[in-house]
Amino acid sequence: MSRLQKETSTQPEPSSKPRRGQCRECMAIVRAVRAPIRPNTADVVWNCKQAKKNTKCMACQTIVGILKASAGHLPDTNGTLNFDPQMGAWYISVLITTDEGYWRHVTHYFLHAGREPKPDRGIGRLVGKHPIEKNLLRTWLHQCDECHAGRCHSILDPWGNIEKTPPLLLIDVEKMCLVRPCQIPGDAHYVALSYVWGPYTSPFQTLRNNLAQLSTHGALDTSAVASRLPRTIKDSMILVRALGIRYLWCDRLCVVQDDAETKPQQLDIMASIYYNAHFTIAACEGDAEFGLAGILDESPRVQPFRTFRLSDSCTMIQKVPTLSKRPLFEGYHSRGCK
Repeated sequence: MSRLQKETSTQPEPSSKPRRGQCRECMAIVRAVRAPIRPNTADVVWNCKQAKKNTKCMACQTIVGILKASAGHLPDTNGTLNFDPQMGAWYISVLITTDEGYWRHVTHYFLHAGREPKPDRGIGRLVGKHPIEKNLLRTWLHQCDECHAGRCHSILDPWGNIEKTPPLLLIDVEKMCLVRPCQIPGDAHYVALSYVWGPYTSPFQTLRNNLAQLSTHGALDTSAVASRLPRTIKDSMILVRALGIRYLWCDRLCVVQDDAETKPQQLDIMASIYYNAHFTIAACEGDAEFGLAGILDESPRVQPFRTFRLSDSCTMIQKVPTLSKRPLFEGYHSRGCK
């Protein structure tokens, strides 16, 4: 008899009005997560069929619903509670059979012993509607530069050795204009922006006939230009300036789009541009007009990870984001570059 069976066999039947997440199976998991000694994962299982019968247990019904949605059916197999030492987090894993007859693990929830996850846990931080904590971002960048000794800016695989980026046209977020390579210090950092352009037929972009205008001090702050700049680019300039970094690279403005000579050269070194950036802003949500949620008060962030308490002392956090009605990630993850 497994430890779960021993524990559940000695527990009384749930009352007619059980508290959220307190069926026998879930409470066995809670005890394992809270235990100072990590149990053998084979001893703690989550029976899919039994969970389906636990109609009064919110945790069981939530996981059953997600399993059905992802697998197309409720697996006959058991789920296991596992501990990932590298991430420092517990998670529930279920083995299912795909339509092609292959087996695969479906992991849906991290578990945390407490009401709220701690920032130092491998599961990360849950965000709310409050603005992005720019001081925290600055701390992370400083810690990376001081403690990681360049490891965050290197590729270990031999095939991945990428040469230093040649001089680039960049956005100066202090002067609010484009600056040519001769105006940029050789040791200057720049941030790269990765985003989706969107379906717009006449996007505002750098061309040969407006390059000189966009290179004048304050050009990007003028109403004629600022009103046509995509919100994601404007928010990125605000963020980079707030982090104390002066330069931003964005393909729409830093590549002269109708220059038949320089544009192909820039496209050929795209990997080098992103690799050599101090860091990259990945705007995964929406397209260029969506913006960066949390930069301004009128664009609050939305918590994409479902979370609820398995018990009063154990929090469950969905591993995969729940997509809203907006196509948040579809465009970003379906294109080849940018």
